[in-house]
Amino acid sequence: MIDNELGLWLVFKCCIYNFRELKSEIGAKGYRFFSEGDTEVILKSYHTWGPNCVRKFKGMFAFAVWERDSGRVVLARDRLGIKPLYYTEGGAIEAMSKPIVSHDSVAFFLLSAEVAQRVKVVQTGQGADEVSGGYSWSPSFLAADDATEQYQGAYFDWSHVDLARLMSPEFVRKISASGLSRISLHRPSASTAVDKALQIDTEIMLVDDPVKRVDSMTMAHGLEARVPFLDHEVVELAARIPANLKVRGDGKYILREAARKFVPAEVIDRSKGYLPVPSLRYLRGPSCPASRKS
Repeated sequence: MIDNELGLWLVFKCCIYNFRELKSEIGAKGYRFFSEGDTEVILKSYHTWGPNCVRKFKGMFAFAVWERDSGRVVLARDRLGIKPLYYTEGGAIEAMSKPIVSHDSVAFFLLSAEVAQRVKVVQTGQGADEVSGGYSWSPSFLAADDATEQYQGAYFDWSHVDLARLMSPEFVRKISASGLSRISLHRPSASTAVDKALQIDTEIMLVDDPVKRVDSMTMAHGLEARVPFLDHEVVELAARIPANLKVRGDGKYILREAARKFVPAEVIDRSKGYLPVPSLRYLRGPSCPASRKS
């Protein structure tokens, strides 16, 4: 969208849920609107508050604004990376900006292709496990003295040394993933092992894998995926809930109890179904030469 009066150009992929409230607030300042959607609200918000306008937005978004008069380009994305922001070289990328080693990427891609033939918008459960302690190993953190040891035991199939033996030296980082996780887990912003693990899940792992994977695979077929559990106010509320209430029972205790008024018990209480997909564990043994060759 171009606003010649304000001298702003906007390229975006957004869904701003509170755009009507923002439109009223901005309109009271004398701005004129010529459309009914959220796109023009983003432009007017940017002109009103500058880059800090993103603090006003509730929803998911990635956009670029070009200021005609200054020549400045401002890039922005939502708090949790629900809509990823990419730098790209034309013709180099089909659906993903980097490889994501996950078997279910193929499943998401094929499922999205099928669903897109029938509907254009779907809701997904992405983020519920990360913010509410829903993974099978989440309850084990409750009694853990060392969040780092527990986290690495749950997530890492290979040590940095073992992984380095499989790779050419130029592809091995000097800083190991275990070292980065240790640094992240010892920040003072979370007090319990559960909250430390959920914080790194939400701030690092979630942004760089689940939401990026689902967004890429759905948008490859023009399918819009909504993620209600990643509304930033829901995430902030979950962070304030005591750890023992989040991981009680099989995890996601508060979320399960809140849903009982609306969802049948056989759905809420059924065993969690998912496919663990740490693919690198299969590079041991006779499959390793074939993997290297491919």
